[in-house]
Amino acid sequence: GARRGSYQSYYGRRMYSTPANGASGGAGGADAAGAAAAAAAAAPAAAAERDKTPAAKRARRGEDNRLGLLRGRGWFPPGATVLDVGCNNGTFTLAVVEALAPRRAVGVDVDAGLVAVAKRKAAGAARWAAKRPAATSGGGAEGVVGPTAATPPAPAAGAPASVAAATAPASVQGGAAEPDAGAGGSPAAAAGPPPGGAAAPFPAVSFHVADFAAAGGAGMPPPPPGGYDVLLMLSVTKWIHLAAGDDGLRAAFGAAAAALSPTGVLVLEPQGLNSYKAARRKGLLTPAMEAHAAAMRLLPAGFEAYLLEAGGFARVECLRAKQGGGVPFDRPVYAFFKAPLPAVAEEKG
Repeated sequence: GARRGSYQSYYGRRMYSTPANGASGGAGGADAAGAAAAAAAAAPAAAAERDKTPAAKRARRGEDNRLGLLRGRGWFPPGATVLDVGCNNGTFTLAVVEALAPRRAVGVDVDAGLVAVAKRKAAGAARWAAKRPAATSGGGAEGVVGPTAATPPAPAAGAPASVAAATAPASVQGGAAEPDAGAGGSPAAAAGPPPGGAAAPFPAVSFHVADFAAAGGAGMPPPPPGGYDVLLMLSVTKWIHLAAGDDGLRAAFGAAAAALSPTGVLVLEPQGLNSYKAARRKGLLTPAMEAHAAAMRLLPAGFEAYLLEAGGFARVECLRAKQGGGVPFDRPVYAFFKAPLPAVAEEKG
């Protein structure tokens, strides 16, 4: 399959928050290691079981700090639908699933090898989720309670319409919840919630080999009815830009707007021009990419203006600005909203 970009140790070089053991981005210090050894000696079976879980591995490594930018947002409540464009090996997509409990999550990438890895990760995560008690399935690393078939959570104020519809009784929804279609979805998710009101062991998640920027979205699965609530384009614009040129990136932005619901949100983490130059220095560009780079007129600094003026979005919020100081992967993150802010009624005095 096609391969674009530099994926070598990509997630190993991301910025991470401080893990629970107090270390920065990886293994703990001597004190933490001694405490872990003591705990393992006291309860070897329990320690070994915890060490195998995806949540325990993430806790040791630390959390991708972009997750913190998505938590607590009214536009990304539990039960939302999310599309991750350029999902790589599924690491961040599955972290979103674990931490934010979307009803449906779809990851797409042009690299078939990476998508195969993502599918294996999803299958493994589903197996671990199925072993957890029903009350903690579908939540975050610490077991946040997820929705159940009998008692779905009430949607938060300002939640997307799809969330309100998904959490309404079946008689209000007009039928059963939509099944997840597509390779890579967990068997538990495809089968629907288990009987007896137990929590579903894993939300509907799937990974697909697809070219989001291609005409017609080659390989793209159909969106949910009404469109996605959230669409992630994290550190992928550079590779779409270099592979497809200005027109291809415009097409990708247009496809993002079309795939979102009328109240949907595009979360964009664009690479800056220095990242384009670094790719050239490392010899990662094909002749076609070199040609696109030479003809480039839609520069990263102009993405915001383009999306607001011609891209189908009404407003933008900066979730994180560049920090400076040589921080790895120091990139801004924006939320682009299709819907404008609701008008504030004037008080009559």
